Amino acid sequence: MKDFKLILQNKKPPVLTRADFGCLSGVPTLNVTAGCGLGCLYCYARAYPQAPPPDTVVLYANLPRLIVRKLDNPRARTRPAEVVFNTASDCFQPHPDVLDVTMACMAALLERGVRISFLTKGMVPDRFIRLFARQPDLVSARIGLVCLDENYTRTFEPGAAAPGERLDNLVRLQAAGVQVGVRLDPIIPFVTDGERHITELCRVLADLGLKEITASYLHLRPGLIPLLDRDLPPLFKQLIFSSFPERGFHKIGGRTRARMVPAPLRAKGYERLRRIAGQAGLAVKVCRCKNPDLPGDLCLPSFPSPTSSKTNKTLPLFPC
Repeated sequence: MKDFKLILQNKKPPVLTRADFGCLSGVPTLNVTAGCGLGCLYCYARAYPQAPPPDTVVLYANLPRLIVRKLDNPRARTRPAEVVFNTASDCFQPHPDVLDVTMACMAALLERGVRISFLTKGMVPDRFIRLFARQPDLVSARIGLVCLDENYTRTFEPGAAAPGERLDNLVRLQAAGVQVGVRLDPIIPFVTDGERHITELCRVLADLGLKEITASYLHLRPGLIPLLDRDLPPLFKQLIFSSFPERGFHKIGGRTRARMVPAPLRAKGYERLRRIAGQAGLAVKVCRCKNPDLPGDLCLPSFPSPTSSKTNKTLPLFPC
């Protein structure tokens, strides 16, 4: 477990913000914290100008109260059909206060019929599984997992749950009736896209009953590059930076600028993933907003999105 300093702070309204990136554009989102205790080296949110200092997490302790006030306001004209949790952090950071606030927020939304979705690389405690089991049709989950090598996890995701714990999330969520998938993101060239890593992961996921995975390669936003240069071990630094062009940025997800793995290398990697996954009985979706120069898919589940009782707008379910 990675240590981090937790600071309690009250959030000022608005409580929900609409995303402006890729498949999530226009969807209400909720970040329980600023900063994230999982400390994933590749996380673009580390480079946000407003991000707290390294190893520091700001918890918005008043969020449950703000959510209840917003949803129970009789003068409100609309109620969101769905809220996507923690697009710039993780719901299940291993700190009791973070988990308590997350639990209270999720419970408040579910009790009022608002669908919730999340992507996590943390360990989902049993009390959340019990909460989700009461209304599984209102919960959509994705588990972030790119390989089963614990050495990789310790290096790149020092505060995240071990691969075996994330697989256990998958099993328990499925048993609770929640539709859950796995997201291979970010795939790192020459680190996690090798034949052995992919074959092992696809075999295990298929054995657990999964039918589909979503994938995307690492991309480097400008502010992340110096952080990786500072934090990566020399061998990984050489492997990763040699995979990217030295100059030039692409627009991804609408207006975000990022340096991308060259399209031929990504295309070859996705082809290899589809071949191996297909042999295991898994379908593969490639994130379209993170691959604007390649054929891709919307990062959505196979069932239709719900609509709000007070609006006809259909909302997507999963972050990209």
